[in-house]
Amino acid sequence: MLRNPLFGRLVEAHGYSAIAIESSFPRAHVVNEYVAGRGPSAYEAVQETGFSHGFGRLDANRELVEWMRAYNADPSHRIKLRFYGFDSPTEMGSTDSPSRVLHFVLDYLASIDSAAGREYRDRIDPLLGEDSDWEDPATIFDPTKSIGQSPAATALRVEAEDLISELQRRRPELVAKSGEDRYLEAV
Repeated sequence: MLRNPLFGRLVEAHGYSAIAIESSFPRAHVVNEYVAGRGPSAYEAVQETGFSHGFGRLDANRELVEWMRAYNADPSHRIKLRFYGFDSPTEMGSTDSPSRVLHFVLDYLASIDSAAGREYRDRIDPLLGEDSDWEDPATIFDPTKSIGQSPAATALRVEAEDLISELQRRRPELVAKSGEDRYLEAV
């Protein structure tokens, strides 16, 4: 009851430009794209994929996100609002596949350097396998069913570290071509 009017006041009177809620960090990117006026055109398209714990179905979250989108659509607001989640995708009942985060980074890299993006995607995609392999709730009770210790997951960790190193090594070039905000979001 208090969060939305409080955030609105912080934005309008004190220059705040972002909010983070207790929801999945990687999924929140979908909501942030919606708030920015990119991606889907209707809230219904992000309410399940952009939140964890079913939080997208809460009226208060819908009202917050719709208010943020309308605020950002107003050209008189020079500074645009951002939406974040701060939960790690490693809940007690399930976890998220790393594919969403890795594909976001790979899409970013490909938008600047298609050859490098394609090369990393060709190495990473086969290691990801199916999202359901990562999200299997049975692993809570039987860790031997987890994909996390598989040879593919070990190789994926190496590839992800390589991708991070590539982004850091090429920071000046990537920032010059995409801007600091997009670069930092990818990193």
